[in-house]
Formats: sequence, C-alpha cells, structure tokens
Amino acid sequence: MPQLRTRAATFVAMNSCLALMLTPSWGFHGHLTHLSHAVPSLQSEIRSTFDTKIVELEQIQKTRQRRERTASKDKDAVSFRRNEPSSSMTRQSINDILSEPIGSLNTCSLISLCNSIRHVEEGSSSQSLIILERILLELDHWENFRADRHEHAVILKPIHVFSVLTAISRDVRNRKRIGERKSFARVGLDDRIEQLCTVVFLLQRLVHEKKSAYCDEGCFNEDVVSFAIMISADASQWEKSAADAATYFFRMMQNLSSREKWDPRLIGAVLNSLAIWARAEEAQSLLEEVMGVIMEENDCLAKVQQNASKIRLEPSRAGSCYDAVIRAWSKRAIVIAQNQTHPTLLDESKIALSKGKNILLDHMRSLGLPITNRTCAAALHGYSSLGLGDETEQLLAEIEMLFLPSGCFESSQSHFPSNLDATCYNNVLTSYCRSRKGNCFVKAKKLFQAMVDQQPTTIAGVTPNITTINIIPPRPDFISYYTLLNGYCKNGMVDQAEKLLETMRSTSSMDSTAPIPTLSCYVSVMRALEKSHDVDAPERMLALLEAMEQMRDNRDDIQPYKMRKHPLPNRALYISALRCMSKNGRGKEAELILTKLRNTHPWSRGWTDIQAYTLVLRSWGWSRHVNREEAARRAEVLLNDLQYHVKEGHLKPLDVNIYNIVLNCCAKAGFADKAEALLENMTQTLPNAVSYSLVIKALSNSKDQDAVNRAWNVLYSLGYYPKGKRWASSEPRLSPIFDESIEPFNSMLKLLAKRGMASEAEMLLDSMDDLVLEGMLKFGPDVSSYEAVLEALGRCKDFDSAQRAEILVTRMEVLGRTFFDRLSNSDVPLKPDDVTLGSTIKAIINSGKSQENALARVETLVESSKSDGREDNMILSAHRLRLYAKFGMGNEAERLLRQMNKAGVIHYTIVLNAWAKSDDPDASERAEALFREMEKNPEFDLDIAAYHGLLLNYSLRGQVEKAEQLVEAILQQQQRSVTANRKTFTMLVNAYTNAKDTNAPDRAEELLDKMRELHASGNKEAEPDDVAYSSIIRCIRGGSIQNITEYEKIELMSRLQIEKWPNTSFSLKRRKKDCILIASLDCLKVDNDLQSNHRGHLSSRHHYSAISSTILSKPLPPHLQKPAVIMSGYRTLHRIQPPESSPPDAPPPTLWHVHFSPCRPDTPTLSLRLLSSGASNIIRAYSLRERTKNDASDDALNASPMMVKCTECLVPGDFRDEQIPSLSLSSSRCVLGYGALDIVRNYCGADVDAGNEVVVASQLGGNVAVWVRLDPRMRGRKADNDEEEEEEETNLPRYVKPDAEFVVASATGTTLAIRPPTLGNYYSKRENDVLVALGSANGAVILCRTGILAARPGQGANTASSGGVVGDSSSFRRSEETVVITSNSTPGQVVTTIGGGHACVLSIAWHPTIPNTFAVGRKDGTIDIYSSTASDHYDEELSFRRMHRLADSSSPIRGLTFSQPEGALLFAGDDSGKLYSYDASVASSSFASNGDAVKAAMCPIKLVACALTAHKGWIMNLTSFPDERRVCSCGSDRSVKVWDCGMGLASSTPVHSFDGVHSGWVWDVSCGSVVGVSGVGAGGVSSSGKKVTLVSCGNDGVMQLFSCGD
Repeated sequence: MPQLRTRAATFVAMNSCLALMLTPSWGFHGHLTHLSHAVPSLQSEIRSTFDTKIVELEQIQKTRQRRERTASKDKDAVSFRRNEPSSSMTRQSINDILSEPIGSLNTCSLISLCNSIRHVEEGSSSQSLIILERILLELDHWENFRADRHEHAVILKPIHVFSVLTAISRDVRNRKRIGERKSFARVGLDDRIEQLCTVVFLLQRLVHEKKSAYCDEGCFNEDVVSFAIMISADASQWEKSAADAATYFFRMMQNLSSREKWDPRLIGAVLNSLAIWARAEEAQSLLEEVMGVIMEENDCLAKVQQNASKIRLEPSRAGSCYDAVIRAWSKRAIVIAQNQTHPTLLDESKIALSKGKNILLDHMRSLGLPITNRTCAAALHGYSSLGLGDETEQLLAEIEMLFLPSGCFESSQSHFPSNLDATCYNNVLTSYCRSRKGNCFVKAKKLFQAMVDQQPTTIAGVTPNITTINIIPPRPDFISYYTLLNGYCKNGMVDQAEKLLETMRSTSSMDSTAPIPTLSCYVSVMRALEKSHDVDAPERMLALLEAMEQMRDNRDDIQPYKMRKHPLPNRALYISALRCMSKNGRGKEAELILTKLRNTHPWSRGWTDIQAYTLVLRSWGWSRHVNREEAARRAEVLLNDLQYHVKEGHLKPLDVNIYNIVLNCCAKAGFADKAEALLENMTQTLPNAVSYSLVIKALSNSKDQDAVNRAWNVLYSLGYYPKGKRWASSEPRLSPIFDESIEPFNSMLKLLAKRGMASEAEMLLDSMDDLVLEGMLKFGPDVSSYEAVLEALGRCKDFDSAQRAEILVTRMEVLGRTFFDRLSNSDVPLKPDDVTLGSTIKAIINSGKSQENALARVETLVESSKSDGREDNMILSAHRLRLYAKFGMGNEAERLLRQMNKAGVIHYTIVLNAWAKSDDPDASERAEALFREMEKNPEFDLDIAAYHGLLLNYSLRGQVEKAEQLVEAILQQQQRSVTANRKTFTMLVNAYTNAKDTNAPDRAEELLDKMRELHASGNKEAEPDDVAYSSIIRCIRGGSIQNITEYEKIELMSRLQIEKWPNTSFSLKRRKKDCILIASLDCLKVDNDLQSNHRGHLSSRHHYSAISSTILSKPLPPHLQKPAVIMSGYRTLHRIQPPESSPPDAPPPTLWHVHFSPCRPDTPTLSLRLLSSGASNIIRAYSLRERTKNDASDDALNASPMMVKCTECLVPGDFRDEQIPSLSLSSSRCVLGYGALDIVRNYCGADVDAGNEVVVASQLGGNVAVWVRLDPRMRGRKADNDEEEEEEETNLPRYVKPDAEFVVASATGTTLAIRPPTLGNYYSKRENDVLVALGSANGAVILCRTGILAARPGQGANTASSGGVVGDSSSFRRSEETVVITSNSTPGQVVTTIGGGHACVLSIAWHPTIPNTFAVGRKDGTIDIYSSTASDHYDEELSFRRMHRLADSSSPIRGLTFSQPEGALLFAGDDSGKLYSYDASVASSSFASNGDAVKAAMCPIKLVACALTAHKGWIMNLTSFPDERRVCSCGSDRSVKVWDCGMGLASSTPVHSFDGVHSGWVWDVSCGSVVGVSGVGAGGVSSSGKKVTLVSCGNDGVMQLFSCGD
C-alpha cells in the first residue's frame, strides 16, 4: 500500500507539471508550443509518457474506489448484523446536497460536489453545470456571510471548471454532429445557456473582484471566457439566446484581454452566431470595431493604415469573419423576403443583398483580403434563395472578373477556366430553378449541360466595356445534379427527372468519382410522381422502388465505397408511394408496397403503421382497376388485421375515418350485409353521420329486395320516426343524434330516387323541414336533397310526376333565401340550379307526356332559368337533347348542338341516338358524318357510348356490314374507355335480326361465344345478360319470342347453354333428360303423333320406356347398316403388375393413362409398345410380344401368352442420375405425376408403320414435357436377334429426359390431345410444328407449339433422306444420316386460344380425317366442335370457330373419341353413366369428296343412340376400334365394356363386359395393335384384321390386357 501511494503521488506530481506546461494562454498558444519549436522530440516523448501514465493512474484510482465501495458494503452488513446504526456511516447523495438551502452546506459537502464534477461523463453536462452553479452560489454566500472564510483551504480548482466546460462543449458538438437539434432543444438548452452565463459571472466576481480564497486563481481567465464563447456560438444554431450570450462573453473578453491581436476564431464564432439569426447590422458593427474601419467609406485601405494601432484583428486572418458578415446580410435578405407583406419589402431584401455584395467586391478587394470560394458562395446564396436568377448570374460574372489574370482580354485566348468551384455555380442553378420567370429554368438546364460537357458558357453584363465573357465552368457535383433534379420536379417535368436520376445511377456505376443519387433524390422524384396526373405514375414509382431494392439485394456485386452511399428505401419513400397509389386507386400495388414496408424495415414489424394502412385502404376505396367486390373484400381483410393489432395492444382504438373508408368500399360494392355488420361492431369507436350515410348507400347499391326497409331502420336507429308515420310530438322515440349533418337523409333520398319511390322521397323531404322547425335537426334540406327527390320523380312512371317535379322546383324558388336562412342558418342559397332543372326535365321525359306538351314544358323551364340570369349550359342542354332523342328529332337535336358554345362527347352521343330513332332517310349518313367529326376533334376522348350511338343507327336499320366493321374497330381499340361490352354485341345481334339474314342464327351464336370468351379473359362487362339472350333467341327464331312451347324453350336453352329462360323462372335443370329423349326421337324420325304425345307428358316415367322401345324398333341409317360384330374371342390376356414398392406394404400409385404406341417396335419380334402414366413423375414404356417355346420362365404356373418388359422410363428434365438407384414407388408417391398423356406417329408417307413417336404429357399446373423416339430404321439400328439378346441381358430400363419442356400457366394439366401431324400439314408446303391442344378451367382450348418439327409430304424418294424429318423406311439407306426433329419455334408458344368463357374442358378429340377439327367435352355436359376457317392451314394463320354445340347431357363429359379410321361417328360418355353416339358421316364423306374442311365441318351432326345405363357411375374414358363399329368404355364401376354402335348401344347392351378386372376405378382404356402378325398396321389395324388388343389401367396400379375378337 505505501508503494502504491508513492507511485500515485509520483503520477500526480507529473500530472501537475505537465498540466502547467500545457496550460493555454490567450490565443490558445501555450508554453509547450514554444518548447516544441526548440525541442520537438522532447514534446513527443513527454506527451507519450504522459498519456501512458494517465491511463495507468486512472486504472489505479478505479481499483481503489472499487475496494473502498466493497469495504463500505461489508462494514454496513456487519453493522446491520450487530444491530448498530449505520446512518452515521452513510454518505449524503448529490441530490440531497443540492436540495439543501444555500448557506447550509459544510466543507465536506462542497468537496463532494467538486469531486462529482471532476470527471463528467458524456451526456451529463447539464447536471454538472447545475452542480457547478450551486458550488459558486454557496461560495459566494460564504464570502458574504462567513467570518472564517480566510481560514479554509481552496475548494474549487481549475480542473472542476474546465471539466464542466469540456463536457458542455462535447455534448453540444455531438448533438450538432448527429443532427439532434430538436431533441437537444427539448432538454432545456435555453436554461443551460442562462446557467452558463451565471457561472461565468460568479467566477468573475469570486476570482477577480472578491479574490476569494475558496477559488483558485486559474478558475477564471481568458481561457474560461473563450470556452464560453465557443459553447454559445455552437448552441446558437438552434437557440436565439445563445447569440446574445456569445456577444456578452465577447464583451467580457474585451475587458480581460491585454493582447494586441485577437484570435480570429473567437470573433468568427461570435459573427457566425449573429449571422444565423440574421443580425447583420450587429455583425458588421462588430467587424468594423475589431478592424478599425467603417465599411461604407470608400478609402478603406487608408483608414486601416491610419488606425493600425487600434486594430485587434489581423487583416490577413480576417477572411472567415468577412464570410460570416456576408452570410449575415444574405440571411437578413431571406428573412425580410419570408416575412414580406408588401411589395416594397422585396426592395429591402435587395438592399441587404447589395450590402453583402459591396463588402465582397469593394471592401475586401480594396483591402486586398483573400477571397475564397466560401466567401463567394455566401454572397451568392442570398440571391439564389430569393430566386433572382439574372442577378445571381451577374454577380457570378463579376466574381469571375476578380479572378481573371491581368491582360487576359488583350491575349488571344478566348476561353478561361473558372477559378470557382461547383458550389458557386450551384447557387446560380438554384436561383434559376426558384425563379418564377418563364425562361429561367431553360437557362438552368443550359448552364448544367455546359458544366457536364465542359463547354464554355457566356456570362453577360459584367462591365460597360466588356459585355460578355466565356468561362469554362467546373464539373457538376452532387448538389448540381440534385438542384436540377428538384427543378424538374418542381416544374412537373417528371420524365426528365427520371432520366436525370437514371443518368446519375449509370454514371456512378462506371465512374467512382461520379455522384451517386442519395435518398433525397428518390424522394424528390417520388413526390413529383405523386403529384403528377400521369396514369403510369404508379408503375413508374414501383419501378423506382424495385431499382432501389435491387441495389440492396446486390450488395455483393457493389464496391464497398459505393455500398455506403447507395440509398435504401425508407418509410418516407414508401409512404409517398402509397399516397400515389391511393390517389390513382391502385389497391393491389398499395398492398405490395405495404408488404415491402413491413419486410424491409425491422422497426415496422413490431408495431403497425396506421398511416400506411390508411393509405392502402383508401387505395382500395378509390380503386378503378379492379371490380368493386374485390376492393371491398381486400379492405375488409386489412381492417381485420388492424383490429387484431388493436386487440393485441399494438394500436389504440381505430379512428372512425378508417371504418368509413371500409364502409365506402362496401357501399360501392353493394355489400349491404357487411356494411350493417361493420356498423354494429363499431363498439370502441362511435360512428358519425357519414358512417350511417355510407350504410344507406350500401343498401342503395345492393340488389336486396328489402333494402329500403333496412335503410329506414338505420334512420330509426338515429332517432328518426318509423317509415310511413308523420311525426307527432306525443309519440315516444329515441333521442336524435343527427343534428350535425343531413348526410344520412340525403343518402336515403338517393336510395329512394334510385328505386323510383317518389312518394316516400317527398315525405322524407317534408319531414326534414319539420325536424328543423322542432330543433332536432340543425340543417335543413339542401340542394342535393331536392335533386334526389326530383330524380325520384324523374324515374317514377306516375302520370302526375312531371307536375309534382315542377311544383317542387317552384317551391325552391318561392322559399328562396329567407326561409332557408330560418331553417338552416346557412349562407348557401336554396335556389333551383342546373341539376334540379335537369332532373325536372328528366321527370317530364319519363312522365309519358305527348311530344307537344313535353317540348312546351321544357321550353318554359329553360326560359325561366334564363330570366334568373343563368345561361343555357351543358347540363340543361344535355337534358334537352335527351328529350329530342326520345322523340327521334334528329334535326332539332343537331341544331341545338350547333348552337352550343362548347359541346362535349356526351352531347354528340345523344344526337347520334336521336338520329338512330329518326325517320329521316338520311339519318344514317348524318350520324356517320357526326361521328367522323367527333373522331377528328383532338379535344374529344371518345368512349364506348359514342360508338354505341353510331352502332344503334346501323342496328335499327339492319346495316350488317357497317355494324360488323364498327364492332371490329371497337375490339381493336386499345383505350380503356373503349371496351366492348354486352350492349355492343346485343346491338350487332339486333342488326342481324333486322336484316333478316339467313345466316343470322349462326352469327348470333358466334357472337355469344365471343362474349363468353371476352368475359373469361377478364372483361366483366361482356357477360351476357337476359337482354342479350333475348336478342339472340329472337334472332334465331326470326324476330319473335312469343308463343314458344316448353320443348322449344328446352331446345334453345340447350343449344345456347342457358340455365334459365330470359326474364322468367323457367329452368333447364329438371328438363335435361326430356331433352335427350326428344333429340333421340327427332334423329330416328319417330312419328309426329308419338312425339307430340310424349312431349306433352314428359314427366311420367313410363314414357321413357316407350320411347326407348320406339328407338329399338327403328332401323339404323344406311351408312351404319354393316355386318354384325362376331361376339366371340373376348378374353383376358395378361395382367401387368405394378413395380415393387418400398416399403412393401405401401399401396401402388394410381395409373391414370395408358396408350399403345402407333409406331413400329424396336425389333421385328416385338409386336406392341405400351406407355403408362400415373401418380408419379415417371412414364414407363413396356415392350410386349407373344410367348414362344424358347421363352423360359421361372414360374412353372405362369401360363400367360404375353412377354412384358419395361424398356424405358420417361422422366422430367430435372431428374438426376443419382436418383436412379434409390428410385421406388414410395419416393414418387408425394408428387402429382402426369395427369394427361397422348402419343402420335409423326409421319407423312406410304409406310404404314414408319415414323417417329412423339409423346406429350402434362402435370397439374400446366407443366408440359415432350419426348421424341426415333424410328429404329432412322437410328440405323440392325433388326436382328443378336441385338435383341443383348437387350434382354440388360434388366434395367433406360431413363430418357424430354426433348422439350414448357409451362402453360392457364392450362389445367389434366386434358391434352396432339394434333395429328398428317392432318395439320394437309395443305402445308412449309415447316410446321407438332401442335398440342391443352384444356383450361375457363373453358378455353390453348393450341401450343411443342418445338418438334412436324412431318410433311415429300416430293421425291430422297427428299427426307438427308436432313429430313421423317420419310419412308426405304429412303433411309445409311445409318450416319442426320435427322432433324426440332423446329426453330419456341416450345410452349401459344398459337391461338379457342372457345373461352365456357365450362371447364375435360376431354379433347381430334377428327381423324378432317384437318384442324376437334371436339371438346366440358364439365357442364356440352360438346363443342371447332374447326379452322382459314383458307391456309399454316399454324400462324389458324382461325377457329365453333361449328356445332351438342347439349344432350347435363353431366361432365370425360370420355370423347371419334370412330376410326374415318371419323363417321362421335362417341361421348358422361358422369351419369350415359354413352352417346353421334352421326358425323356426312362431314367425313363431304371432305372425302371435295376436300373442303370448312364445308365438311359445317355439316350437321345428329344423335344416333344413347345408352342410358352404360355404366353404374362415371364413364372415365373411351377408345374406338379400328373397324368404325365398336367403341370401348371404362368407368368408376370397375368395368371395361365393348359396345356396338348400332342396336347394342341403343339398348344399353354391350358386346362384352369385363367386370371386376380392377379393384378400383378404371381410369383409361386404349385399343392397341395386333399380336402375332408381322404385318402390323397403325392404330391397331392388321392386314388380316384379327386379334385387336385392349389395355386398361386403374386405381390399383395394374394394367390389364384383353383380346377382343378373332
């Protein structure tokens, strides 16, 4: 311990010596500075040793204090255990000491206070200043009242004072550095400055005046005052009193200092504090005082030389002081301009600027003071802040003249580089951008471009002798870019601002010295986009956010020095983007931004940003790009999220405005139930009048029958009396709460107006007057109230509605202002305006008055409005034009249109409607001329109503060609305001009807398909309604829909796929079965008497059996009268078990599809190739052949006649080779597998079994894969037994990846069919793709390219031999010849989309002989047949249309196939177990005779027979036999059945039935090739026509082979 004390004493002594050496004198020049000039090395060594010892001493002191605290605690604990009082040992805390009154402290307490401020921690300067003030006050009290004051030792030492001052200075500078001015001001900076002044004053009095023995002499000197000046100057940036304190300390310094020259830093600090608060006069006076000169005098230099002995500041070091004075005058001018209330104050601002300018150009130049860029920028800043662009440029030119070398104008040099930096030029840019003159911003762009290109710029108006000067400006810095960017944003030039921002980003990525855009740049552009009216502003704002987020995500690719500068989106950016989305009604984008805000900023995850949620809700409320129902649902989801946060305590109860936004969404969508429920759930938030009015608005927009009664209940909940009762004061009722607003009443009036309930509206209007008179309603009916009642009168059909409307208008005129003031005390006059007069005219139009009376009444109203001083404006003119349009007065309407000063699109449209109803023979031509005039007018933005006006002219007159051309023009329009809707197509259908065209029914059905297709693609307005269906039915029937029997209704409804007859309750659901039987009777030509008998009694069950027997008794058509099928040879051949699963007890995966390959096998000994797909990602290929005597079997009981082997596995492209050893069924059970599979033979030639095998399969979601298996002869393989033996030695199958993969997002993945290459290229003379048709959920069939080159017929024997696709077997002579299988197209490219807007597609079947013709089976039971109408059958020119619709079933059609090989029959099976057979032989024979596919596809297709009980469940699939007579079906009843298309099908009797062959549903069945015959034909046809093979698959994972006929 003694050694420690000796060591500590040594350190203290060293510290004291070094402190004396380092003690600063006036001007902050200490003795160590002089010593350093003599011995520099000694200075460095002493400082290093001192720092080391100080650190060691601090560690020793901390250790000793820690031991003392531990010992004190132990002592207190021992004293407590011994029941000894420990209060005498407890020290008094600092707060307790400070709470004692002044004069009551002892020496120990003061020493404790001094020790507490010996070392002040960061952030504790305020408390330390309070302690120092208390110490000084106590010592001052001792000096005045204690007699023994000279007997005590020194208490306050310099280390205490300087520790406190250092802490204050450090805290002020730290807060200045981090920019926490507001938070620093909240802690009471004004009080701290006042305490600092008190402390300095007490130190001066104690040390200098009283010579106090308690204070060391070093406690107050020039250094203390210098410290105080610097602290006050730093704090003056945000506290005005600090500038006064700095001036006060400076005057104190004047009395203390004895030096001849002062430190310019102190004077500059005082001047800066004065400049911040625009105290320019004081700053200039102070500078004149220290410089000894008056700046307004001309001969300043002589004055300085004369008073050289009085100058306290060296001129060579006074540059910063002059900078401060010039900034003070600039600030003074800005303050005057900001507070200006009179134009003369701007002149005062210019006077202040001129004073700073004179100091710079005259005073400083005359004194020879150095002029820096900072000085010039200070003078230019004032001009730029006021937007004085020309004055700023003139001052810049004068400054540039100061830096030009002498004699430069006599030299040959024409351009001079600028001596100023970019800061001075940025002030010029700022002044031009802030200027309100028109051409100033153009000058700013020109100057900026000169800075970028380093081109000389001409600065004019320097001196009278020199008019111009060419200066090469400095390169732009970040401020230059930012200034111009703000200029673009301020002037609404958002495109240029975005380009400049992109330029900054691109240049910064290539040049490390180029400025990088900061967050403020993005904020400026985003706010400019928010204020712009550009429709693409939301997309552009999202692009900016994505660009910034991409910079954040690509941090590894960005250099470190740039990573610190690249900005990330903050909350201000996201809020600005949300405001833009709210303004433009983009709800989806707003939710996306909200998600980004929550995911990007961690601080927003724990609490909810209520402002962001509110903006998103408003975006949905004002949304115009989605339907209102979706907007209401999304708003409800967001509200539930907010309510959850309120429940969890993250938010306060929601404001009523948030609920009103959601109620507004519900009101627009017509969700009355949700609006009422939300109003009831507002328990923590009190709804206001707007809330109730929005609920009534929701009821108004809903289609509920009881909406009016529910709205009355809402008013009653507000205190209004029930519906139908006039108020009597004796009746009890609720206390009213609607005294502040009449919004609920106006909403109720609008509801009644919308429903045409004029009497109720008039009653409610009278009640509002009564409530005002009774004092229960503050405001009475306003103009909107009367307009709603007039609208109700205009909609109702009462005979006296027009008179009542006129009476109501007269009532408004009579009441005038006097009675309205008595009712509502409002300044709004109650007079009929244009809207009320327009509603009155509307009531006259709908009142049923004669043409003469209606015109007379309207003219009277117009004249009365003119007498009141109102001109005939747009609203009244529109209603007058509607009156003319009602009576078809085209000439009068157009005459009024020409008299209008500025007619709009709506007025022209009404005149077009007037011409449409006119009897004038030239009406159509007049309407066309008027429409062309509208198109040529650049101010007109035509909407769909304008097109409908002209279309109505064509429709009523039956001008079909013109109507079709106009509709085509509407469909080609890209504008949002011109979109075809149901009215467009309805008018075109009416044109067909009025033209009495023979093809009108077919055209009407085509339009119906087009409407459904547009509706499926997202056009909600194109959905057919009852009016459209009525027009189509009228067109089909030739103009009348009256006197239609139920049978005819059923037939038309089935044909048009309508569930309900238009405008009636007649439904098709209960009459589908009747429709099937009647269609069968018609096809078989049953006697008319029998038909009529059954049509009149279709509800009786016994009539079905009578009809069925009638069908059986009738002969088949001649083309179906073929020899009967031999009912023998049906047997089971082989059962292919699924592969072994792992684990063994796992069930095998379901097999969904199985297909025989139509191509030649790999070797002549193999007869069949079979492919299967199911609930795994593997398609297995099997080879089949008959068992021979040479085939040995390990199983002696195996008597199967077939040899089956899995040779290939078709796997997806992401299949890895390392998966092969671990491949098992269990590993593939979690995948959905391939839901659709089809195989075709890619060949055009005479060889019956040549060609490549093309396999296409699809997964759920539209993932499509294509495999191509080359013809063995094209691969150059030798078909010998040696190769077969080598293959048999290999037991593992080959794994084959697809040749093409693509995704069709809109496809279901469960339905596909490959277009036969031979039919696709029937007319083709150039390369085409193998096309695949995919079904979608919206009823469309998507025709896509596979990327595989389709075979086409060659022109010679060797056409396909070299580089060909597929040729005859004899044409391939060499094995080294290359084969091209892929095309140049992109796999998955959509060729066309066919038949959207219908039920989901479940099955597709291509016609085997008619090119580009296929049938589609749908979920609603309809079958559509499409064919291409193009003259050329190239892929890019295909144009499909629906040729037939078969609506005989009401259950989903899963099985669909044409008979093979001619396609004379069409078979279909549905989920009710019915099997239908349609006669398509006329179409096949027509194409065979003339080769016209279009005419062939248009031939009629009729129902031949229907097996009502073909299966006891769903028919899953169908396959045709190659004999044109038989068809095979499989179903969910675990059976496979073979049918004869004649009598057997009609009697529901199959040729053969394989029952129980599977343990579950049978999903698919396929007809294969011939077994055991060398001459194998395509599609399972042999030369002898024997031994046709079937294969089926099901839920049990088993494939079953059958033999079907010998």
